[in-house]
Amino acid sequence: MKKFLALLIGLPLLVLALTPLIIGGAINDPKQLEQLRLQLGQPDMNLALDRGWFRTTGVVTVTDPVIGQQRHQGVRFTAPVTIQHGPLLWTDAGMQLGWAYGVAEPRLDAPVDDPVFNALLTSATTPRVTVLTTLAQDMVLHWSNDTLYYDDRERVLTAENFDLLLSATPDRTVDMTLHADKIRGSSLVFGSVEAEAPSLVLNGRDPNGTLLPNSLHLSLPRLHIDAEEQLTLHGIRIDYAAREEPGTSKVTIEQHVQVEQMESRAPLTALRLDTVTQDIDVELFRQLRALMNGVGSSSVQTPEDLLLQLQRKPFSQHTDATLTLWGGEHQFAIDLNWPGIPGLTSAEQLRTSRVLRELNATIAVRADVEAIERSFVAIMARNYAAQGMLPVENGQYVLDMNLQGGALNVNGQTIVLEPFLNLLNQMNR
Repeated sequence: MKKFLALLIGLPLLVLALTPLIIGGAINDPKQLEQLRLQLGQPDMNLALDRGWFRTTGVVTVTDPVIGQQRHQGVRFTAPVTIQHGPLLWTDAGMQLGWAYGVAEPRLDAPVDDPVFNALLTSATTPRVTVLTTLAQDMVLHWSNDTLYYDDRERVLTAENFDLLLSATPDRTVDMTLHADKIRGSSLVFGSVEAEAPSLVLNGRDPNGTLLPNSLHLSLPRLHIDAEEQLTLHGIRIDYAAREEPGTSKVTIEQHVQVEQMESRAPLTALRLDTVTQDIDVELFRQLRALMNGVGSSSVQTPEDLLLQLQRKPFSQHTDATLTLWGGEHQFAIDLNWPGIPGLTSAEQLRTSRVLRELNATIAVRADVEAIERSFVAIMARNYAAQGMLPVENGQYVLDMNLQGGALNVNGQTIVLEPFLNLLNQMNR
């Protein structure tokens, strides 16, 4: 019985002791290294490693690295690396289970004419990079810099406490989070810019790369632009989500933009915008991705070709907007339905007159009367209201417009656009 208990206790301990040695051997396995290259998206990454029982040390070299689907030719950096062998790993976040945990401090081998890598790898303090391989074969990369300095001759940016967290699964789906305590910059167009605590989250869970990405979330507590006209924005939030509808080849895109407070000489002090676009052909997303990545396609090779494809396909879009303007809130709702023109062979065929005949659109506006009275359109609004053309309901001006079949209806009054459309046709000949 004692021997059995000793075996029962000792066998797991033996396995636990031998596992790091086995994992260390796997780290140097060519197949494992190739899988690592694929997961990190770095085909020209090489490792010179000295394997021990519990850890491996060595140097990682990356030539012509790939960032954002773009290969940076002529860039080469090296990083001393220490790799712990699992399954028990001591990480920056505490003890975790996994196959391996690596720590590296990459530096450029020589200065390069590439502002992205000069920013990432020539900061005052050496960046720290950690990579965790979980038991599920997920890859988690954490990159941190005390200070990033970016200069491409047209703009200069400095980021304090830059932080990147990226996780990738074996099927190459990716989650990424970017954060900095503060970003300062200057350019000829915008003057000086200061952003406080910007945060960006990207999720790409489509192995085919169709949805560019699946979701995006940007938050920015404060943005200050100091140019000819000063502008300060508070509470900025941008959300994007794209999903393929089950059982269809259609994509729905949802977008949200919000600025809680705007400080400037302009009368606009806040805004909220929500847009849903439906029935977009999923194949167009694949073609768009190929175009963005510089990959040729038999059906779409230029932005003009892609625009023509969009014009041939039907889609619909709904937008809700709330603007705080002249001290009051105003609501807008816009519905667009484009039927698509399958037989369209060139963009020149789609003239303005044809667009107005084919497009179905509704626009509903509710404008705060007291706020409008403080604006430059006050007299015009009062005149239209006095003529019964601009009703007032619950302290709001009401404007409802509908465009269908080339006819425009405004608050119940139909405006025939045919003479105007004929004039446009004559002008375009």
